Amino acid sequence: MSPALRRRIRNRIFASGVVLCGGLGTTALGAMFLFLLAGAFPALRDQGLARMLLSPVWEPSLGRFGLLAMFCATVAVSCGAVLLGLPVALLSAAFAQNLLPRRLRPAFGGLLELMSGLPSVLFGLVGLMTLLPALSRMFPAGMAASGGATLLAAILVLAAMMLPEMTLALFGDLREAEKQVGPSSRALGATPMQTVFRAQLPAAGVKITAAGLGGIRRAAAEGVAVLLVSGNVVRFPSLFRGTRTLASGMILEMGYASGIHRSALFAAALLLLLVALLPGGSARDKK
Repeated sequence: MSPALRRRIRNRIFASGVVLCGGLGTTALGAMFLFLLAGAFPALRDQGLARMLLSPVWEPSLGRFGLLAMFCATVAVSCGAVLLGLPVALLSAAFAQNLLPRRLRPAFGGLLELMSGLPSVLFGLVGLMTLLPALSRMFPAGMAASGGATLLAAILVLAAMMLPEMTLALFGDLREAEKQVGPSSRALGATPMQTVFRAQLPAAGVKITAAGLGGIRRAAAEGVAVLLVSGNVVRFPSLFRGTRTLASGMILEMGYASGIHRSALFAAALLLLLVALLPGGSARDKK
């Protein structure tokens, strides 16, 4: 067998493997969607899609299963965490890429990988034991009733949890941008800060946006850490009041729910799946 023929066979096998894996992934996603849809169908039939999506009232004992308040809380927590954490992650990645000594950069990346692998429940426990009492002391009037368990606490915990992943992703993005525009920028006499803000960041703009969208997707699916610090009250989100997200509500109630109540939780999971299909890669995808 000639080398050219062996190369064509290897390429054909590799391409077939890629198609097979892609097809299996698509099939698994479709099966998950159908499974959640089948579980949610009784609630959608009983309550109606518009009623569930537009009603803020979640009272299983009264047969009322509105998802609007929890969905708004999920959006508020996710967007708030990304808006708070993304600038910090971006500045940290820019510092590591441009000002940190080259020999220390692998250690910095390894530390980020280690921190990004920590279980989310640890962040929730730290927030429960330290952040909530601190918020109660800082805002005694606004947080007296909740003990600090509020939307603000959930945002802070999620931002801290996602910070290592976003920093690691942006560190790699800025490294690629440096290879593209760094030498030209310095050749034109730009200072390191000018290179960062006028060359690297614009060059990595699309990837920064993707990291932000991936962070929103990750934050929306987080339930355990939010469950510990958010207060778990179903109502429209307010910064200094307790709230409940879709994911934390599912964790809290799925163990004892039955009938239409359980089906309504499947509807919440289906809504979360649609949020997870947002464009943009997660930090782990970019490492």
